[in-house]
Parts: sequence; structure tokens; C-alpha cells
Amino acid sequence: MHPGKTSANPFSSSAKTDSVSAGALTTGSVSAAKPAGRSTANDSAGVLSTGYLLVYLMGCALNNQQPDTPAIEQAAECSDELLQLADRHSVSALTAQVLQGTKAYNNAWEEHRLKALSRTIQFETERTALYQFLDSEGIWYVPLKGILIQNFYPAYGTREFADNDILYDQERTQDVRQWFAQRGYDLEIAPANDGFIKSPCYNFEMHRVLFREHDTDIRDDFTSAIIKRLMPDGSGSRRRMTDEDAYVYFVCHADKHASNGGIGLRTLADFYTYAHFGPSDINRPYVEQECTRYQVLNFEQTTASLADKLFAHPNLSSLNNLSVNDQDVLDAFLFAGTYGQESTLLEQRLRSYDAAAGRAYSSRSSVSTASKIHYILWRLFPDDRFMLIWCECHEVFPTARQHHILLIPIRFYRLILLIPHGASKFNHLIRALWKK
Repeated sequence: MHPGKTSANPFSSSAKTDSVSAGALTTGSVSAAKPAGRSTANDSAGVLSTGYLLVYLMGCALNNQQPDTPAIEQAAECSDELLQLADRHSVSALTAQVLQGTKAYNNAWEEHRLKALSRTIQFETERTALYQFLDSEGIWYVPLKGILIQNFYPAYGTREFADNDILYDQERTQDVRQWFAQRGYDLEIAPANDGFIKSPCYNFEMHRVLFREHDTDIRDDFTSAIIKRLMPDGSGSRRRMTDEDAYVYFVCHADKHASNGGIGLRTLADFYTYAHFGPSDINRPYVEQECTRYQVLNFEQTTASLADKLFAHPNLSSLNNLSVNDQDVLDAFLFAGTYGQESTLLEQRLRSYDAAAGRAYSSRSSVSTASKIHYILWRLFPDDRFMLIWCECHEVFPTARQHHILLIPIRFYRLILLIPHGASKFNHLIRALWKK
């Protein structure tokens, strides 16, 4: 399991129905005017009802199926709420496709559809320029995640993504940074990748490795193992993973988010499109072997199975027949949004501290003050492993790896650098902690 992963993960075989993500859920009836969905203690029944309607419409879009008239009527009645939820899950363009030409479709839906299409075109144009540079310089690179998965979706521009993820030869980091700098990008350095951002919408994550070193010990060798199996993809420097490795990486990446802040409906759609419209001859025994190695097999099977139940034969009434466990997992997806909720990530980290210290808790108990203080100190003064990665990413204090004693003053140096921009974030963190 990941450091910090607790039994609150709804994909864990030991998960309980009172998990962090689905803890407020209670079984309840919904008005006949609403599609299937359960009421909650802190959200109206309409929130989940709209969510289940969105799931149904997504299934129709993924399978080029015309929605039933009652669903269109309901979508027209709750159009604003439906669009807001679809946007939160980054599936507004997909949903807009199936609503076009119906009474539920309006200017707001059209605006979201065109915005997603425009971003897709702009991303593709800029990626082409980047690929030409990498090819000309002989820098190998591998497009990842959304760049590949978008090809499995039913129509161009319906798989939304906020950034372009590309693995590349980290020995050429400076060359890549220089290229982006010359094109006016701002640089954000992270442990696993460099982020390059430019208005109006350009966002590239250039991965030196596929996972941060401190994500989980068991995946420390993931990048090196994958690189050994890369294959040429065309005549330039572009490389590609095997279909199996690409899928395993997709699963591992999704599991990382699910284990932290949670993941949303777009990931469910990705699982479905991968299974039904992706590579047709994937070596399933190998996939299961690798998923077992990286401790994500249960997550993969649970999520892929749920995606198939939801999308393979779109039917609003069938959502009422989901098992309690499937409903719990789906509700966790619904409440998470595309990239999860920061509050869920924070609570799971705090709970892990309590568990490690042997402090018992229930789903309704508060996190201990000791764990809150522990977390604050970790954020201010990270452990040696994190600091070594920080030094490497920022290309400072290269001797720190040989002389760990230097990490003590380096921690204070890092803290000084964070003060100008980090004060407001720290105040936000303190307020969030004391709500737990």
C-alpha cells in the first residue's frame, strides 16, 4: 500500500461503507421525478440524482446511444446543475455531445463544448512543435495518459485534459527547459516532473520519472523498468510503451489519486474506453501480474468492473440495482471530482498518522491534535528523502546526498524561499487542519 493509505480507500478489499469518501451516505428513496441516487446526510438527494443522470448520459455518449426521453426531460430541468457537475468531472464536452439537438442543450453547453474542442486543437498544435524539437535534438520522449486515451473516445475533443504529460530523457532536462523558456512558458519544478505553463491554456508536464520517489517504495523501479521496454514509435525520437505497460501505468496513476484525494467520473470513462475501444490484444495475465506487483490489482478489477456495469448498457433504472459496494464506490467517484478533494487527501494523511501511533478512531471521531502537529512539522521540515529530491529538482546543493548533515540548514533555506509565496497557503492549511 502507499504510505498514508488507509482502509478508508473505497477500493480496498477491507473498505467499510463508512469510509472517508462515502461516510455520510445513507440508503434512501428519491422522488420519482429524480433519476436513481441515494440521499446523504450533508448533501441533498438531488446532488446524487443529478450525478446518476450524468453517469447515464456519459454511457450514452460513449456508446453513441440516444438518451431516453425522460432522461432528456430531467436534464432540461436541472441543466445548470448537470453542467456544473459535468464540468467538475471534466466530462462536459462528452455529455454535450449526446445532448446536442435536444431541449436540454443550451448556449452554456455549447460554450463548454467549443472550449474543450479549442483546447484540444491548441494542445495538439503545440505538441507538434514540441515533438519536432525533440526529434531534431534526438531526445527520446513518450506521450502519456490523456494524449493516448483521447484516441479511444467516440469523437475528437470529447476527452478533456488539463495538461500534456510526456516522459522524456531526463539527461536532456536543460535543453527541454530552454525550449519552453524561449516560447514564453513559466516553469514549475516538481519532484517527478517539470511543469510548463503559458496563457491562454497551455500546460505541459514533462516527466523525468513516472512516479515521485516518495510516492511508494515499491514503484521506485517503475520508470527504469518501463524505459528498458520502450519501442520506437515512428521515424523520429518518439517512443512508446507496450500496450500492457501503458495500461498498467494508467492504473497505477489512477490508484495514486484514488488513494489520496480521490478521482472522478472521467477516470471511470477512461477505464471503460480502454476496455472497449483501446488495444484489443492486451496480454491480460501480464497485466494482472504487474498490477499485483504494484499492489493495484484490486483497484483495477473493482474500477474496470464498475465502469462496465455503468456504461456498457446505459439504463437509468439499472443504477438502482447496483450492489451496496458498487454504490459506495460510485458515490466516492461522484463526490471527488476530476482530481479528488484536497480535504480527503489531508484527512487520509492525518488518519495514517493516528493509525501508525496506535490511536484508535471511528469514521466520526476527530483527528488527534498530535497528528495535526505531526503534519505541520512534516510540511515545514520534510524528511531526508524528500529534501534530497528537492535539491535535485532545483539543482542546488549537489553534495547533500553524500553529506546528509547539510540537509539541516537546507531545510531552513527552503523555508525562507517559501515565505514570500507560501504564507497564505500555510494559513489555509492551518484552517483546514482544525476543521478535522
